[in-house]
Amino acid sequence: MDTPLTICYFGTYRPDYPRNRILINGLRRNGVTVLECQSRAPRSRRRRELVRLHQPLSGRYQALMVGFPGHAVMPLARKIARQQGAPVVFDAFTSLYGAQVLGRRKTAAWRPKGWKSFAADWVACRMADLVLLDTAAHVDYLRKLTGLPANRFRTILAGSDIAEVTPTPVAPKPPGKFLVHFHGHYSKFQGVDVIVRAAKLLEHRPIHFRLIGRGQEYARVAKLVQRLSVDNVEFLPDVDYAQLAGYLLQADLCLGVFGGGTLRPVIPNKIYEALALGRPVLTGHLPAMDELFTADVHVAYCRPGDPKDLADQVLRLEGDVPLRQQLATEGRVLSERYLTPAKLGAELKIILEQIVHAPV
Repeated sequence: MDTPLTICYFGTYRPDYPRNRILINGLRRNGVTVLECQSRAPRSRRRRELVRLHQPLSGRYQALMVGFPGHAVMPLARKIARQQGAPVVFDAFTSLYGAQVLGRRKTAAWRPKGWKSFAADWVACRMADLVLLDTAAHVDYLRKLTGLPANRFRTILAGSDIAEVTPTPVAPKPPGKFLVHFHGHYSKFQGVDVIVRAAKLLEHRPIHFRLIGRGQEYARVAKLVQRLSVDNVEFLPDVDYAQLAGYLLQADLCLGVFGGGTLRPVIPNKIYEALALGRPVLTGHLPAMDELFTADVHVAYCRPGDPKDLADQVLRLEGDVPLRQQLATEGRVLSERYLTPAKLGAELKIILEQIVHAPV
């Protein structure tokens, strides 16, 4: 009889972050014992605390898995894993360079911060026996960035567990309005300015936009709303997961991401969350989405960075009730088939068993 799989889930990850929560719970639902070794102590004390917390776990697991975000702890993780004779699996989830330079555009590739994020990706991935990412397009991107072979990477989609949450009652939707919902971090990748400009084009229609979140672009977007005198957009701060579920269930249409420029090889969490709750989704078309979705079956697309096309697609979906119903139904079926914690945990268990039993 095979020994049941036990892993050490290691690092400075946030246990409540959806990626970590879904994978940990998914593994446990599939019979994997997950020993957590996690520190959120100040950076100067984290290494010492992780070493201390790991001591009672020594010799009790077959693989060490670094949770997201985990670039900074990969040298320590590799050292500990080698002492244990265990492989180290790095859930990169996303490229740090891609997020900082291409997504949030906090720095340029040639600036010191750009080089630092590139080096963090390069070093962290090379210290892992296996690197996990959320899409095949992301694997291809990071494989080329680091120069590592394809067999050092595997894909585990992000998915969502929001359908398991009891929704909190929220403020009622505006009466007589078609409610368009967005939630997320205000970064250039999200394209909230594109949403605001599209809303302005739709002021003559009974369409209301509700935007939930904050972030680096919030002040700039707020000024844009004031300058354009947009009156059909409502801003709400970040909400907890149960409230988010309540707001999503109210929506007639949920929005993805719309930033122009270089397109990141990801599928944003907000799309998985809307699909899991059976809400129709409209998003800017990113290449990685073709790995999972069929246009006008699972999600509807518009051109990234194009407020006019976004407005046109909102109008199309407002007037096409059967299409919205199809998107809601097919999106939820897809979510239940592939994107639940139990389904993703089963896939990850197979990957971990393979690397544990791989010849040295």
